[in-house]
Amino acid sequence: MPEKILKLLENGSLTEWQIADKLNISVDEVKACMEYLKMAGIIKSQIINPKNSGGCSGNCGGCGGCNSSCNDTSHSGYTIWEIID
Repeated sequence: MPEKILKLLENGSLTEWQIADKLNISVDEVKACMEYLKMAGIIKSQIINPKNSGGCSGNCGGCGGCNSSCNDTSHSGYTIWEIID
């Protein structure tokens, strides 16, 4: 399994959900492999915090964190994984 994940990451950074979807396995299985690869020093994670177009700063922590009335959490942060150079 780790070999398949590394093959996917050669083409670019992906989230655990994206990897699970592409390999047709559970996110829990991916998380276990990612932890193994991270401990081996092969991959690293990076948190992405996109800005909300509704007026919150990138650090609002999701809807409600900045007293916004929106219900869209798509602007919350997420983790991507990539191979260490």
